[in-house]
Amino acid sequence: MERMIKEFMTVAEELRRLFFSKFEDLPLPKAEFMFLKLLNDFEHQKEAVTATMLSRRTKISKSAISQTAGSLERKGYIIRQHSAKDRRKTCIGLTEAGRAVLAQEEQEFMNYYGEAFDRMGKENCRQLIGLLRQFIVQASVEAKK
Repeated sequence: MERMIKEFMTVAEELRRLFFSKFEDLPLPKAEFMFLKLLNDFEHQKEAVTATMLSRRTKISKSAISQTAGSLERKGYIIRQHSAKDRRKTCIGLTEAGRAVLAQEEQEFMNYYGEAFDRMGKENCRQLIGLLRQFIVQASVEAKK
């Protein structure tokens, strides 16, 4: 079993490296892409987003969040404004330009990984996804202990 776990860890690391290597070809740095993606996810949940929320969710310091937000704001991809409910809070949201660049980069990922999925075939992909979901459920049970 130990050998299998080590092999799994190796495969997981290779997958992580492959996934993040794609960022080298994209116009946005990885941190900025992930920031936009997270904002987009929050917006789909109809939540007002603050730097504190992003910091808690990502376990990244508020100063790093603010730095990334500043860069994205200068590029016109996000907007920061005071909350209507609590003027002490600053809410962060995507602009149309931010949504457009995120959609463009997500499409690049779809094209890139779509080719690999096509070569694997639908049934193999379904099995892979199903097994990974099962693993996540089982690992989550262990993490809660």
